[in-house]
Amino acid sequence: MGNAIRYPGKSIADDFGWTSAHPLVEAYKAYAKMPYDRPTWDLTAVVQVLHPDKYMTASPTGVIRVDKQGHTLFTPDPAGRHRYLTVDKHQIQDLKSYFVSVITKQPKHRKK
Repeated sequence: MGNAIRYPGKSIADDFGWTSAHPLVEAYKAYAKMPYDRPTWDLTAVVQVLHPDKYMTASPTGVIRVDKQGHTLFTPDPAGRHRYLTVDKHQIQDLKSYFVSVITKQPKHRKK
């Protein structure tokens, strides 16, 4: 899912003008040549904890197994205890907008 929802490099380049140095911006610059869109694996996990029914869709119940090659396999099973999360194109856009609005927000205590 994090591969499907990428934090926009344009936001990193344009939305942090309120500070001369931001740890997120500096990390992006240090990691790869700007601009680039970055997968949001960690961000999507945090959003699911904070807003479990708002941005993503849970699969039907089933069983997830890991094969000898390390691939995960999902088998639907009404008695299963596992689910996985999905997003459609609208949820992807909603999540991307949410990430940008929260991450670029200037702290209240910061003077302009």
